[in-house]
Amino acid sequence: MSGRDPRAKCWIQRADLSVAVDDVPVDTAEQVMRHYDGFGWAAERAKFRDGEAAGATDVCPPGLGLNRLADDALLHLLPDGRGRMDAFLPGPPRKRRWFHIFQSFGGHIEVRGVSDTLVQPAVQHFLRGDDAALVTLMQGAAP
Repeated sequence: MSGRDPRAKCWIQRADLSVAVDDVPVDTAEQVMRHYDGFGWAAERAKFRDGEAAGATDVCPPGLGLNRLADDALLHLLPDGRGRMDAFLPGPPRKRRWFHIFQSFGGHIEVRGVSDTLVQPAVQHFLRGDDAALVTLMQGAAP
């Protein structure tokens, strides 16, 4: 990585809510893909399904997350270990009213069941800050 600040930080969360990769600075999709490819998605998703079937409340779908540092946007990908994934993409800001004060917060767009072959191009668009292309790519691939 260069001497400048990274574009994003990357994490991978396991089904038991622990973190396998914790806020690793990344600049390129290739760096992210090394972490993604090195993680056992199918086995971890099976742990999630087993926990859910057993009624556990301390489980969640394993996921890859990126936090883009320039604007604090988030990309969260949840591979199912079977070739598909769900994704939470950066979306338009939303306003929330709290008492008489309006506060903007980051919105998100949810896409379900897209091919996990889109991880690398999705990460590339996200790191470039091209959210419109990211949303077009993912929504266009949704079943």
